[in-house]
Amino acid sequence: MKINYNMIGGISLIFAISFLLIGIIEALSGLLNILCITIINNTLFTADIFGGITLATIGSIYLIGFLKSVEKDVGSVSYVYVGSLIGIAIGILYILLMGANIMEYLLGNMEGGWNILDDITVYLILGLSSTISYLAIRNIPKYYKNENNNKDEF
Repeated sequence: MKINYNMIGGISLIFAISFLLIGIIEALSGLLNILCITIINNTLFTADIFGGITLATIGSIYLIGFLKSVEKDVGSVSYVYVGSLIGIAIGILYILLMGANIMEYLLGNMEGGWNILDDITVYLILGLSSTISYLAIRNIPKYYKNENNNKDEF
């Protein structure tokens, strides 16, 4: 079975741009928030410096996967796996955070009530969308037939 490097490259590029762009926006809005300059005033973006750096890091992992797929390197699959698994982990963390907020509301410790829209952030959206990249490449075999030397390799 041949590896479809165009599919890997396309997925990597889409997620690289998404994670990098939103990560840079988050980090910059967090820095500007420290200086008391608010550029984004909604619950979707949290103005978190370290969260933005985390998203940008995941985006750079996807970007390296894209560059490797352009070179037709089998390692490109690994970068997409790592980027998607870290993204899924962030999505799971924000689902747990949402559950904690629900429990806090049910215990009566949250003033003003709880609204699901307050807990939906870019971290949750990007984290859950990372499952798309994982599902797209999960069936790529661990072993493949190398066309140059007819040996099975990782």
